[in-house]
Amino acid sequence: MYRALYDYNSTRKGYLTFVKGDDFSLLDKKHGDWVLAQNGFGEVGYVPATYISKDEHSSLSQVVKSIDRALQAIHYAASSTGSLTHEQRENLKSLTQHRENVLKSAKSEPRVHILNSAKSESTEKKVQQSISEPARRTSSKRSAPPPPARNSQLSSTDISSSSSSSSTSTVSSSTSPSIQTDHESSHSSSSSLLSEESKQNETKPITTPGTNSSQIQGTRIRNHLNDIDTESHQFSDVDVNGGGPEQKEEPINFVEHQFEDVNSPTGNSYIVISRDDSETTVQRTLPAIQLSSSPSKNLQQSPSRFLKSPSVINFESITVPGEMASDMVEQLREHTGLSYPKSCLAVEIVLGQVAARLPQMASVMDKILMTFSEGESKNEESSYDGKTLQDLLTKLTECKDDAQQRSWSLFADQQTISGYLDELLSILENAKSSVCRKVIAKNRYEALHNLVEYYQMETRVSLRMTLLKCFGAMCSLEASIVSNLLYSILPLELVSEIQNKYDNLPLLCYVAIVLSMILSTGEPLPTSLSDHITKRFIGFIFELIEKPPSQQFEDEASDQLIVVLLALNLHYTEHTTNPVMEVLADKGTVKTFTEKLLLLFNRGDDPVKMFEFQTCQQNSVMKFVTDLYRDKSTASLLYTNDAKVLVDMIIRMLTDLQPGDEVRTNNLILANLFVENSDYLEYKHRESEFCRCLHNILHEESSQVEDKNIVGDILDQIQDFT
Repeated sequence: MYRALYDYNSTRKGYLTFVKGDDFSLLDKKHGDWVLAQNGFGEVGYVPATYISKDEHSSLSQVVKSIDRALQAIHYAASSTGSLTHEQRENLKSLTQHRENVLKSAKSEPRVHILNSAKSESTEKKVQQSISEPARRTSSKRSAPPPPARNSQLSSTDISSSSSSSSTSTVSSSTSPSIQTDHESSHSSSSSLLSEESKQNETKPITTPGTNSSQIQGTRIRNHLNDIDTESHQFSDVDVNGGGPEQKEEPINFVEHQFEDVNSPTGNSYIVISRDDSETTVQRTLPAIQLSSSPSKNLQQSPSRFLKSPSVINFESITVPGEMASDMVEQLREHTGLSYPKSCLAVEIVLGQVAARLPQMASVMDKILMTFSEGESKNEESSYDGKTLQDLLTKLTECKDDAQQRSWSLFADQQTISGYLDELLSILENAKSSVCRKVIAKNRYEALHNLVEYYQMETRVSLRMTLLKCFGAMCSLEASIVSNLLYSILPLELVSEIQNKYDNLPLLCYVAIVLSMILSTGEPLPTSLSDHITKRFIGFIFELIEKPPSQQFEDEASDQLIVVLLALNLHYTEHTTNPVMEVLADKGTVKTFTEKLLLLFNRGDDPVKMFEFQTCQQNSVMKFVTDLYRDKSTASLLYTNDAKVLVDMIIRMLTDLQPGDEVRTNNLILANLFVENSDYLEYKHRESEFCRCLHNILHEESSQVEDKNIVGDILDQIQDFT
């Protein structure tokens, strides 16, 4: 523990304010003059190292309680939002590690340690008093009665038989003063249990007249230490880490189980205190009995029948399996159908709430949270989603291989195949991405190519649309899947679909989206695809955009077809061999297309940038507009008013963007081509502002050499013209 020497006030986030005398626990000293600490209120933050000094008089219990308050404070803060922030996770990790280090450092001071993160000093004193209690017991050795039955053996018949050997009597609360019920009994100290044993001899279970013992509904079991021999029984001190010198005995352990008595209006219960020993067993029954004849609730149905040897739980010594959190997410996915991200969030919220409501379990919840595996794990293919995905792909491959059914349908299988595809789509969209990637990549993407072949064979429109949705979901997984589809037969099928089935609007939209995804990488086109994407096909797309068959077509399909052209243009790096620009040069005017293109340019959006893993860094809209002004044949494509709007956009971007920004450099390149190849020098829209902006860039100290060279070329062209 450390103590503040002076007052300190801070308004910065992550730094603590304190007054002289405040206590701190240090978590991290690696920042030199500032140390990461936790105060007595559970807050974690940085404090100046010169303002605090070590307190040599602080006890272990004070340090542990201070850390536990900090853990509880973090969980309460997280409970309001339902999840932990990155900073809260790091603080939890630091506090948990610091708590473990504090306990390890106390190995040289052995003591009886009751494993409860919220224990008080008074509890420790009671435990010490209870340890000395057996020394004052009588030396006469008692014979133990038969041990209480366990699991399914413990029945009402056994209880009644033990009571039939004595006369029926009623035991009042005064004869068993140490008996506590409900909330009090769950928090009773071990000293009260030991003193109870020294005060009472064994008490037999009592039943009230006219009551059948088979009606006993609820019990409370408490595992306790038995009197041993006439020799004085001594307990050795227990190390705080659970270990200790040889010959030391285990700490006092007891457990309490209570079975609900639904027919008891007063909450009475039947109590059994017992401890099993290798030689003797003591059973003590202390009754306040409420009877019931309900056969649906009895001891055999209680969870306690699985507890072979109940004992107090040592939360600090619990070992959490390496992938416990991931297994919990897996179970949640399987039984609820929630998506993987939502399942992760649900597990995180539940663990956070448990830690907030039960602070003594916070360390266990933190350990479970730390087992979350965001990346790939070894056994993902054997997970529920992995097995289901493999099974579905196998069944769809069998459907593809059924050539007779594909060519001449012998039975109605559409509903069955539709069910397979719907479930496949659900897993691709909701399961963990790494699971889907591993399954699809098996055998060099054999399942993926089988689905492409099946799409080529399938003629039913509804199944083809669902297959397209599945291909789209697969494209979002990784770049290698997109590359495999690019070099497959699928793009050829999609090109043919646009040309021949454009009247089916829903199908056309899905076809355009998937084709845009496949073309979004900017990789060189395979020869087979280049032969099919001809000037005729590109011109056909421009015709659909400029002269849509219907208003609905213009509203729903035109934008998707524009994205196809933008993605296709990424594959052509040489302007002289770019069929898209050749088609535009031949057309001369594409008013609808250029208006939509300027809208995209003004927003700065790139509709082709669909995935985070895309390797192509070029903005498809910027590249298309720049390619338009690389040649005079396409530079006059925009109407004059549209060209003036483009100048306004360029000036705004050059003014707003900072030196070194790649977008500003691209706009300078576009401005240079625009001045060179268009008729801008004839109308000189906003010339003074344009030149002022260029001069500012030219005189910037931090401007790159490339930017200044481009600005010099633009200014030279303007001056030469004047």
